Amino acid sequence: MQTKSLPDNLYNRGHLQLIVFTLLCFLAFTYNLSEVPPYHADENFYVTSTRNMIETSDYITPIYHGKKRFAKPILFYWLVATSYKIFGVNLFSARLVSSLFGAFCIPITYMIARRLFDHKTAIISALLLPGCYLHFQIARWAITDMPLNFFILSTFYFFIRGFQKESNKDISYFLMYICMGIGFMIKGPPAIIIPTFVIGCYILTSKNWEELPQLRLGYGIAIIAVIILPWLV
Repeated sequence: MQTKSLPDNLYNRGHLQLIVFTLLCFLAFTYNLSEVPPYHADENFYVTSTRNMIETSDYITPIYHGKKRFAKPILFYWLVATSYKIFGVNLFSARLVSSLFGAFCIPITYMIARRLFDHKTAIISALLLPGCYLHFQIARWAITDMPLNFFILSTFYFFIRGFQKESNKDISYFLMYICMGIGFMIKGPPAIIIPTFVIGCYILTSKNWEELPQLRLGYGIAIIAVIILPWLV
């Protein structure tokens, strides 16, 4: 994996344009965000359960219509609860979390494509992402999918960064495992299963067996366990 160099002035200008574009997309994601009533079935669940957390000050047990719900880990509830605390308990606040992570996905997509290809390809990738209907729509729903997408993309980015380095890979792979753990706390196993499958397939097909010891899988499992076990227990 090789990246092409870019003159500093063009590189900095490209970054500024990316930041502006990301902010514009965030504004588009949040436009009339609370005007449409909950459409996705899970929205009612997260909006109501988190409101109950605020009302009861119980931030550990999600309750929906009087029943405890532990189908998903707790982090998304906490993110929505934080938004409620800042902006008030309303549909806009609940959906704002997904809009924010939907915007975050744009620069991380650029960063991945920049490392894999070049600046032009990275810019095109970042421009295309918010134009995808599903990405735009999910960024306007109070569900776990968009934060999960962000942490899966971040996992891929740190893997690529670590893979490309000749030395000092540990920090990149450490951050990769951190993202997997946080992603698990958003939606559970998909945050680990999807990156593991993709990275495993890449190493298998590219026959880069020498990279396996560098990944320090036992170390990674321990990092993920430290993040998720307090919730599971």
